[in-house]
Amino acid sequence: MRTTSSQLIIDYSRVARPRTNVILQKTSTWFQFSTDYDAFNLISFLSGYDFGFFLDGYTYHTPLDQLSTFKQGVIQDLGDNLAILIRNILLEQNQHLNDNNDADPLIYFDILSRYLMIYKLSTSILIQKILIILIIITGIIRIIFDHVWHRQKNFSCNYSHCIYFRFKNPLIIRIISIIIYSSSNILSMIIGFGFSLILACITSLIQRAPWFGDSTLAIFLFSLPCLIGFITFQYLFDLLHRRILRKFLQNSNEIHFDFEQNFSVLIIYSLSMIISIYSNSRFFYITLIWSIFICPLYLVLIIIEFILHWKQIFEKNAHQLYLPLLISFFPLIHTIETVNRILRIFTPFISLRFSSGWIHRGNIIICSIVAIPTLFFLPLLQRKKQFIRLLIVLLISFFIVLIVCCFRQPFTKNHPSTFYAKHISKSIYYAETSMNNSFNISLISQQSTITVNTYHGLVLSPILDQFSIRSGRKLYNKTCSSSTNCTFDDSFNRQLAVEHIQIESMKKKYRIRIQHVLSYNIRISSLWDIELNVQNQFDIPRKNTIIDIVVDSSISIFAIGIKIQRCEINDSPFLLLFTRLMPNTVLMGGAFCEAIDDDTTLTINRHEHFID
Repeated sequence: MRTTSSQLIIDYSRVARPRTNVILQKTSTWFQFSTDYDAFNLISFLSGYDFGFFLDGYTYHTPLDQLSTFKQGVIQDLGDNLAILIRNILLEQNQHLNDNNDADPLIYFDILSRYLMIYKLSTSILIQKILIILIIITGIIRIIFDHVWHRQKNFSCNYSHCIYFRFKNPLIIRIISIIIYSSSNILSMIIGFGFSLILACITSLIQRAPWFGDSTLAIFLFSLPCLIGFITFQYLFDLLHRRILRKFLQNSNEIHFDFEQNFSVLIIYSLSMIISIYSNSRFFYITLIWSIFICPLYLVLIIIEFILHWKQIFEKNAHQLYLPLLISFFPLIHTIETVNRILRIFTPFISLRFSSGWIHRGNIIICSIVAIPTLFFLPLLQRKKQFIRLLIVLLISFFIVLIVCCFRQPFTKNHPSTFYAKHISKSIYYAETSMNNSFNISLISQQSTITVNTYHGLVLSPILDQFSIRSGRKLYNKTCSSSTNCTFDDSFNRQLAVEHIQIESMKKKYRIRIQHVLSYNIRISSLWDIELNVQNQFDIPRKNTIIDIVVDSSISIFAIGIKIQRCEINDSPFLLLFTRLMPNTVLMGGAFCEAIDDDTTLTINRHEHFID
């Protein structure tokens, strides 16, 4: 669902099963995808919802785009939601549905399609600022109190895990440790993300779209390298930290740096909140979701640890790892669900860009959609001590996923490969008017071509050769501008849009009657300075067009353009034959009806005015 009004979001929150997310608000505009909603909005300037997005868009605008492909209950849920939404709007008589530019836009997302969370962007920024201030104040107070507390002889710690007992300059050691842990987290996250990007580039060379049709596979494929990179370099940074400590003290492995590690996690989340605040974007709401769960927990751990001195009680500190993982359950589930939705919507549309050389870029986009949200989870793993064991498990899992991707067939009956065909014809009519009468105009020249695009990076020329063999029809003048784009002559006896043209000449005024095929999209234009009026322009659809033209006496020759666009597959003998003989490839349509484009130029020479 997409909306152009904040008030509609509030009304939509009252439906039975709300299912929407602010991140998906601009899905089509990010990569210039056109949907049916965009067509209505562009032509009629309509505001409201886009209910055209169902989760699996692989068959969107294809012959398989039918009600039978919907999951059971989807139409019922849609009807229930629409009924409640329309009732609420009509009862409230809301007059602000066209308010598209809110000064303080809303952030909204659903929880398991049962409850819709709504709050303002200013509220999100305020909460993040409060959390950042609390983190800074708590960290400073904790270090000061620790330093004062342990400098007093009566309260000084005297056990082997205590920093103040083992080092002569404990304050410097603590500050250096915080810097090292924070830097290691940042660098490990960058390296983990880099691992995923490298895999995306390699994957595009081996298997163009291994994740096509399976969002779960994409999540595992690009999140596991991120985890592997983070764990590997966290282990290396941990070794570096211990080596630095050994220069000051032997047996430094016994010393606990719980506060320093916890505070470094808070620093990472503080930096992410600062980025979210300065971006002033609703699409960073995931940052608040993670921060509002994780930051208070670590603040409480820091305070309780200072009060109770848990270092003396729990030597293994299991709570330092498993408690944050437990608290992160909700943001983790919500992030996975959101990423899954984005992938299921983005994947079919992004793969369509592969015909334009987007193979590497498309893999990087899918990788980023998965890897960037994974970064929020990574800092919680720094307390994991058994790095080698965890790394082995992750590597085994990754190689299993990689093998599946290499041998998997991404295009199936439910997730087919698609192609797009563009029919273009250019016809020229010419006439000389030498008397005031009515006469017909003959066709002077005509040229028709078909341009075919395949998506998902599929090479087109072998597919066309196979079609030519099966159909017994030769494709004349075939030229391919790229591996996924070819053009050839339309020799399949397609009926042209313009059937007959008649002109009535009356000195300075002309009436042109054009008989053509039935169409909704008819455009009349002229490059000359003439007065042009379409008598029946509001009769849509129509099979004939009447044009009145008033020409200045100084103009000896003028021309008008007639553009008629259609999109019915039955209007193309080539498409009917191709879809019947090549069942593994499905035709892809568009939001605008323009697949069959017939351009006609009518040139009139006003010969009678210049005979004298």
